Amino acid sequence: MNIFESLICSQYAALKMKGSGQSAKANGVVLISVALMMHLLTLLFILVITKSNIVRIDTHGLNGKIFGKLLAFGLIAALYPIVYFFYGRQQRFDRITQQFDGLMEPEQKAVIKKGLYYLLASFGIFIIVLMVLLFKK
Repeated sequence: MNIFESLICSQYAALKMKGSGQSAKANGVVLISVALMMHLLTLLFILVITKSNIVRIDTHGLNGKIFGKLLAFGLIAALYPIVYFFYGRQQRFDRITQQFDGLMEPEQKAVIKKGLYYLLASFGIFIIVLMVLLFKK
């Protein structure tokens, strides 16, 4: 089971106990999209920090808050359909959840941890790089 499938399984396990396992599909696709967005923004921030000539950001007069919202919305709007194509279709979701349900409980817990650790690590790296960008001289 790959890391993205682990994210879907972590949502599935949490929501299955509440009786809404099917909503894990949508939550999983959103989490995968957000994680990928954080990776892309982290890469962008690293390029800005290193003063790479690859990235020249011109906000065209927009303040930073509006530009950030537009950038995040644009990335999610671009990533969500791609992630949905690979992980959001019902047939794929059913295969992932059947495979997860077939695992023993310790293996299920390991899969859940793998997905959550990936998400937390992605968020942590994103925050660290963002702080370096904000506080660089």
